[in-house]
Amino acid sequence: MKTVATAFAALVFLSLATPPDARAQPPRRPFLFKDARGELAQARARGESEVVLVMAAMPGRNARLAAAVEGMGGRIGFRFDEVDYLRAWVPLDRVEELVAHPDVHSVDLSITGRSRSFGLADDEPELPGDVSVASAPGLRSAAGHRPAAPVPSPDTIWPPVLSDQPLRNRYSPLGDMRAIDWRERNPTWDGRGVTIAMIDMLPDMLLPELQTARGLAGEEVPKIAVYRNVLDPEIEDNGWWLEMDDMVEAAGGGFVYRDSAYTAPRDGVFRIAMFDEVRADTMGVYGSSLERDVNRDGNPEGSSRLFAVLWDEGAGEVWVDTDQDRDFTDETLMGDYAERPGFGVFGTDDPGTPVRESVGFGVQIDRERGRVALNLGIASHGTLVVGAVLASRGEAGRFEGVAPGARLAAVGEGGSAYGQTEATIVAASHPDVDVVYFEQSSNITRNYLLRDGRLVPSVIADRLVERYGASIFSPTTSPSSAPSTTS
Repeated sequence: MKTVATAFAALVFLSLATPPDARAQPPRRPFLFKDARGELAQARARGESEVVLVMAAMPGRNARLAAAVEGMGGRIGFRFDEVDYLRAWVPLDRVEELVAHPDVHSVDLSITGRSRSFGLADDEPELPGDVSVASAPGLRSAAGHRPAAPVPSPDTIWPPVLSDQPLRNRYSPLGDMRAIDWRERNPTWDGRGVTIAMIDMLPDMLLPELQTARGLAGEEVPKIAVYRNVLDPEIEDNGWWLEMDDMVEAAGGGFVYRDSAYTAPRDGVFRIAMFDEVRADTMGVYGSSLERDVNRDGNPEGSSRLFAVLWDEGAGEVWVDTDQDRDFTDETLMGDYAERPGFGVFGTDDPGTPVRESVGFGVQIDRERGRVALNLGIASHGTLVVGAVLASRGEAGRFEGVAPGARLAAVGEGGSAYGQTEATIVAASHPDVDVVYFEQSSNITRNYLLRDGRLVPSVIADRLVERYGASIFSPTTSPSSAPSTTS
């Protein structure tokens, strides 16, 4: 529904400037900056043989660049010719050669799980030589010395006693964005008929505020239109993607796998793998606290941490043994969310407790690579951001966002340049998406201080705006947000 995107953007982003029109192609950047060269040096010191590059090819030359990468012994991980984007593993000793290739517009290293080699550590500038930091609070010298922390008073209570004031008087962005008056004057301009894509990690889809949206005619429709991730498990393996390599054949209503007997949903041939809750929250980029306990049972002694996942590849049907009883007949039939919208649940909630003892998940299928992902709705940051934008109180909710009628396209991006670029590609190219809300990671753009539009995510964002017409926004409070980092 891109025809109503402008009206919706005015509602949701009243306090923001109108995004610029797609501008002319920025100049090429056929070289690496110091931080990227430092990453190459560290990769060599670690004994690595290849690095992950994200690349914007010159317009119309993506196929030629892909061929050049493969000719240098590289491996293509993701390719999107519509905006001339590539991600590839490239041999270390060929990186500089590739960067200077005439078909390259811009190149960045995609770093995962660590800060840049020459990054701005802790956002604190360094002082030259032996300049005293005592006279400059919050700064440190090049020797790495920090100012001493203040000594608390003997009467200080630590840790401080937390008040319930924030819970009793919740902050709402509606007033600051002047959306309350707007909606009173325009009660049907509540985002209905519009889909917002959130580039963050995946929110808690079980919340009552994320259940219903409205179509253009005012009818209720499911709130979540898209629920998927763009993580590559070879780069960021958080246990969500399962390699469905093993196969079983069910006959007479059952089969045996790893010396255990299972009850099958029906007879036939299936792919099978085990989802391990110990690995399900191990990357530390999602703002969650699962404590490696997906079904919230407290991990009693002797309990299993594994959940069998069954996939009928031909039918695109998936079952998850969420209760670990080795019986798939009592489980919900699921599939890729794009084809069979619906969510499963690990654990059973106790309504008598203040927290929910259950975790929701969606299914995603990668048929080409033979993988199935269980996308957990556990990101607290992603949840609070989408809630502020499009939460809908409905019958059981407690608050509303700026545009409660809007639908959500949730695209989980991880914490690296490749994920955020590819999540934006997935979102902006989706036919139903009108607005892309890009929650940037400072790990990606913080070191690129030029802000000249030649960072690969910026180049690709410009091309997406020009080709698909989606508006791409970034929050003004993000530590990495600045002109030319989004479009």
